[in-house]
Amino acid sequence: MKGVDRFNDLTVTAHVMSGVNVRFLLLNNLRGSDEAIKNFLTGAQELYLKVSLNPFFEPNQPILSELFRARVQQLAQRYFA
Repeated sequence: MKGVDRFNDLTVTAHVMSGVNVRFLLLNNLRGSDEAIKNFLTGAQELYLKVSLNPFFEPNQPILSELFRARVQQLAQRYFA
């Protein structure tokens, strides 16, 4: 996890998963909350891994699951609200 770029007054934070070609990018304006960003991106990685272990998951396709979306939103509320 690292701030890799700035856009206007926002920071682009990246999290790269090792062993697979997956990157998570978070556009945020959070200052001094590196731990919250790290925890959120780690939680999002765990959710992604659970989805990718599904035998019907097709790599390089969008994840259309409403349950996945809801759980990512729960993570965001937990760490950023």
